[in-house]
Amino acid sequence: CPIFEVGTKGQPDHKVMPESMDIVDFIDSDPMFGPVNAIKPSSDRTDIDEWVKKARPCMRRLTSPRYVLSPLPEFHFKDARDAYIRNHAIPEPSDYTENLKMTPEILPEINGLLKELEPMIFSKEHVSEHGISRDDI
Repeated sequence: CPIFEVGTKGQPDHKVMPESMDIVDFIDSDPMFGPVNAIKPSSDRTDIDEWVKKARPCMRRLTSPRYVLSPLPEFHFKDARDAYIRNHAIPEPSDYTENLKMTPEILPEINGLLKELEPMIFSKEHVSEHGISRDDI
């Protein structure tokens, strides 16, 4: 079952990278992938952090049920889909199918949240003034 294989498959230098930021750090530090240190440190913007915390439940309701329906290899097996659902619980109602049905109710909420986010974004290229950074990830 692919969910149990996190970190066991061979990465380029056999490092275990179960976390997204580990992967970002690896890519940003290896010239094989382009300029190194291209991603600047976070600006520690609290407004973005607060928005993410506020929007997370709504985003999870919209995205998590759709992940398990996607044709990604890690979801080809029912056991893997069930493990993802078990390990990525969403707020009540926690049923993924029920949340899919609630999409028309959730969309106005996320649209309102996106309107709140818009003035926080510095440019089309990056969120903060200092360029592409961890703020964008």
